[in-house]
Amino acid sequence: MKLSAQARKVVTADQRARRAAFDEDVAKIWQSNMEACQELAAKHHKPLRRCQDAVFLGSKMANGSHKVVSKWKAFVAAMVKEVNAGT
Repeated sequence: MKLSAQARKVVTADQRARRAAFDEDVAKIWQSNMEACQELAAKHHKPLRRCQDAVFLGSKMANGSHKVVSKWKAFVAAMVKEVNAGT
């Protein structure tokens, strides 16, 4: 269905108003989160960045531990790759 020029203008204006309202609400949420992080940092005597990471990253911070690859597993994987490439 093709819209007239006037109808497109109305639809576009409505979309822009809804997008602006959404962006405004998102900005309010970010602002309240930042204020909460600042209060958390002051209360627990931690750097603001550490509190932001804890709030926004959450459990990803704890799960990012360094994992060492076993030399044996690397050798076996290389051998399997070699054998499969030969067939």
